[in-house]
Amino acid sequence: AMDGETFLKRTIRVNMAERKPGTAGAASGFKIYVGNLAFTTSEKLLRAVFSHCGSIRKLKMPLWRDSGRLRGFAVIDLDTE
Repeated sequence: AMDGETFLKRTIRVNMAERKPGTAGAASGFKIYVGNLAFTTSEKLLRAVFSHCGSIRKLKMPLWRDSGRLRGFAVIDLDTE
């Protein structure tokens, strides 16, 4: 529902991430990929925006090794129970 929405002056991409069979937690939750994030996006802000989708078990915002800046995407592991 948030795919294509404007977030911090950028159009974000939101897609369901596929889980591999036998992956821990596969039956009780799902992962979403959030792309085209602004480099100023904080974990706190993402948690607030996506908390209506379910309980957030894990939120990963990868950083570039050389600069320590956000790579522009996040993976959110949600619990549906």
